[in-house]
Amino acid sequence: MAWATLKADSPGPPPSRMAGAQKKAPNSATDRSERKAEKKAPEKVPTSPEKKGPVVQPEKRDDWRNEQPVESSLSAWKKSQQLQFGRMKTDDEDAAQTFCREMFISRRQGRPDDHYRVLGVLGKGSFGVVRKVQCRQTKAMRVMKIVDKQKALSGGYPLKLIMEEIDKLKSLDHPAVLRLFEYYADSRSLYLITDLLPGGDLLEAVEKSYAERKQLPEGWVAVVFRQACEGVAYCHAKGVMHKDLKLENIMLCSIEPPEAVVIDVGLAELFPPSEAESFKSADAAGTLATMAPEVIRGSFNAKCDVWSLGCCLYALLCTRPRRLRDSPETEPCNEEDGSYYNYFYPFRPPLGESRTELKAYLERQKRGPDLARLRCLAAADDLVKEMLSYEEPSRAGMQQILTHRWLQSRDREQVLGAGQVDSLLQFHRTNALAQAVLLDMASQLPLAQLRELTQLFESMDKDGNGMLDRGELTEGLTKAGLQPEQARQAAIRLLRDGGGCVEFSRFVAALVPSCRDLLSAKLLRSSFDRLDENGDGFVSRAELQRLLERAGSKLAQAQQQLAEKDKQLQKASTSHLEGDRDQTVPDSSDDECPTSGSKRLRAAKAARKAFDNISGEGRVRVSFESLHRLLGGNFS
Repeated sequence: MAWATLKADSPGPPPSRMAGAQKKAPNSATDRSERKAEKKAPEKVPTSPEKKGPVVQPEKRDDWRNEQPVESSLSAWKKSQQLQFGRMKTDDEDAAQTFCREMFISRRQGRPDDHYRVLGVLGKGSFGVVRKVQCRQTKAMRVMKIVDKQKALSGGYPLKLIMEEIDKLKSLDHPAVLRLFEYYADSRSLYLITDLLPGGDLLEAVEKSYAERKQLPEGWVAVVFRQACEGVAYCHAKGVMHKDLKLENIMLCSIEPPEAVVIDVGLAELFPPSEAESFKSADAAGTLATMAPEVIRGSFNAKCDVWSLGCCLYALLCTRPRRLRDSPETEPCNEEDGSYYNYFYPFRPPLGESRTELKAYLERQKRGPDLARLRCLAAADDLVKEMLSYEEPSRAGMQQILTHRWLQSRDREQVLGAGQVDSLLQFHRTNALAQAVLLDMASQLPLAQLRELTQLFESMDKDGNGMLDRGELTEGLTKAGLQPEQARQAAIRLLRDGGGCVEFSRFVAALVPSCRDLLSAKLLRSSFDRLDENGDGFVSRAELQRLLERAGSKLAQAQQQLAEKDKQLQKASTSHLEGDRDQTVPDSSDDECPTSGSKRLRAAKAARKAFDNISGEGRVRVSFESLHRLLGGNFS
């Protein structure tokens, strides 16, 4: 997937309106106009250079219009969350009350040039080009990946797979995983807007360090590697295995202090998190240099990512790389003509993919890595050996890897400030429209501006799964000065409103009011304009309702479809064993499930309540000025 590897050089709660209380008078002529219940037609819902080493690509598929979506299971994940957090809200309750980052990422109407200024080309690939762009409204620097539809189809990469990658990116919300902001489409191309990562990738860092005859500082490597591990552990907790982890797919938002980001989920596969050990995939993909032996053999699970990261750690600590030929040994070559290159990974890859060559490669992997090529502490050696355990059952999982002594943070533990505690305590009382805007703002902030909150989030996330649970929130609030029972009750409220856990963007949204440096009027205006789907200068109650109806990710839908299909297959298998050969297994449908009537009613009720609470019953739309006042007017 060449195109995907391209890279880049508190205000308090609004006053509540008690039942039977006198309606508030409009604050201005603008407010009065906003409260007119106009009858109108229903609004429409808007619908790097290639690196060394052979790459295994997914099987080419041309019938992408008729393919089933990527599927796995979410039902087991819901059960595990219910056991951990207590009663879980139903899908309909979540739809009416819970916002998540994914709800705000969608196809944007118009052309990219309307919203972004192109500043230059960062790289080119088989299917398109990557450009550095600047948001015209907020001035934020980002990356625009342009995918040529025809080239992608001709190269055996169906557009459906690209859309599935978009769905995966939308569903992932972690500071160490690449963020998708929005995308555009026209008759020729797809345009994906993502974070700008100016620090380059880790392969560039390793090669630059070796060329300068320096070793990457081990402390720096430990910080970078822990961040990458946290991103992958989060993906696993969400039921996503990457399958193509390598130095080129770990990039740096910042070199000093280091901020690592895992990219390229194009080859990622879904799996049921609660069945991580027993789940087996046969859909091999990735790069042989970092590919786990069980992937080559054709039966593997998410621990293949642990092996791949172990190969990356070896390369980061390697001071004596191998010199390998870039051409078959039958061809004449010498050191001067560029036919040799430095190879930092632990196992020399085969030049081809014949059965004999792959078998020999597996034997090299079984013998284990040559630790003499590394220069590091014994604890780092130990971690490399643990991650490169040849037998998958004996290999540690990602969350266990994060407990290794070499990866323990050397920084002082972060503690919530008084203002941040107040923001967290008040967030569940915030008007639904205000919550939506704050979450959208949090989702759009550049990573460089979120450095302090990222460190705080990671410090509170004790198990490293990228989500704050009740115990972690309670502990964080207690350390900030709350009484244990008060902290526990506050954590329960935050979890109830967050659908059972608090992910990164929701955590940031709750703290934005306490961070004056993040309160940008331009960013607020940008969030308002995204909510204003028809561009009439107002956010209507109908627009908020449609946003609330979006709850429930396509990723989750795909996982649930496979869970249901698995049950049908198991039932059919049981019936077959009992002699009932007439039973058939129905095929799953490609169609998205329509919004249920109860979900629509709950969303309508929540939207109506949000607008009524702004300035009395009857309001059907809100202007930017009114929203600014609702949020306290503290935006610079």
